[in-house]
Amino acid sequence: MTKLRERSTASSSSSSPSYRHSSSQARRAMPSFHQIALFVSVLVSSSLLVVVPVTANNPNGETPWALHNNNIQSRVQQYMKDPDATAQEHGAIRDWDLRNVTSLRNLFSFNERFNEDISRWNVSAVTDFSSMFWDASRFDRNLGSWDVSKAETMACMFCGARKFKGEGLEQWSDKLHNVKDMFNMFGGSDIQADLRDWEVYSVTNFRETFKDTPNYKQKLCWNVTPVAHAVDMFNGSGACFKDDCVLYEISVEAGCSAAWSPLVMSSLWLVAASLVVSFCLA
Repeated sequence: MTKLRERSTASSSSSSPSYRHSSSQARRAMPSFHQIALFVSVLVSSSLLVVVPVTANNPNGETPWALHNNNIQSRVQQYMKDPDATAQEHGAIRDWDLRNVTSLRNLFSFNERFNEDISRWNVSAVTDFSSMFWDASRFDRNLGSWDVSKAETMACMFCGARKFKGEGLEQWSDKLHNVKDMFNMFGGSDIQADLRDWEVYSVTNFRETFKDTPNYKQKLCWNVTPVAHAVDMFNGSGACFKDDCVLYEISVEAGCSAAWSPLVMSSLWLVAASLVVSFCLA
């Protein structure tokens, strides 16, 4: 709707209209229609200022505050310094547009205050989640709705996130086919989620994945073929190795001392000849 605003100064003379707009205050987004709205001030005369809304299609379907690999880190830093001002300029953090972001590496690492709801983020293009919440000591949000199907590395993604319990992560079960690195993914966290249905058969690095997670007591029956590294995978965890299977179909050639054989067999692991198992249990 056209808005009219009286100018304080009166004049009887008329002139050609002039145009002004303020992008910082007038910019609006219409993500459902992929449009950008700008409010243009048209000075019709010395006594009349008309503010006209102008919309235009955005060919990329991006909101005005769309993020990319080259600006997301600085945007988060800006948000942590002044959340209100950042939200006013770029929108609430829960609504940020990440569709073009491919790396979230170290995004909230060593951030002791962050615990915002970012469950609505579109992370479907992200391949690198490494160290995203490393030592983010307060973070404990449900991320089950994330589409992580393009993820290739989740190394240290939640390591040191002491309050993170992993609520909702069971929903990632069929979205991990491209992940190859889970090094120390949950190390030192409070992970308690039931991950038994995770399909992690492409992972080649399970080293320290559940290290120092005393509250993790879930049973796993993962097809982990092939495993390249699994040293200290459950070191310091509460994982049970005496009832039912923990892992099966481990089929990677690696050094395996004879001392491990009784443990492996008693845990009902299906082990091929001259195999793996370099786990160091708590």
